[in-house]
Amino acid sequence: MTKQNLNSFFGDKGEPYRHPLLTFLDRTSAERVEVETVRPKDVLGYKGAKVYLHVTTDGKLQPPVEYAWDDDLNAALVARGIRSISPEAEKARFGLGLRFGFRRIESRFGDGFFNSVLGMVVKEEGFVDHEEIAAVLK
Repeated sequence: MTKQNLNSFFGDKGEPYRHPLLTFLDRTSAERVEVETVRPKDVLGYKGAKVYLHVTTDGKLQPPVEYAWDDDLNAALVARGIRSISPEAEKARFGLGLRFGFRRIESRFGDGFFNSVLGMVVKEEGFVDHEEIAAVLK
């Protein structure tokens, strides 16, 4: 087998992320599309996050459809400008997106070093002036 044939199995690195939901959104004539992120609490932490798609077609809100949280899917939805149904849902979504964005850095440098640098940046950039962030730092 030649190198060219072997590479064809892995796809192009520049290939865009594909998900059945994105294909559906490309084909639908929905008037409004929003997402809701739900992350239920568990005994020690949280259960797996879920994403609910809210679609309005012909003036009628359709029943929400549940999807398991997927970092790449969320990034694709954000890139398309699809918003959350509420500021609270957007906060949960943003937090999960941050976790995804920081995951590679944290694994490379270790969580202790990463947390120290993140805490320093949060304090120096004035994020501690926000009640919710100050509460987490306590």
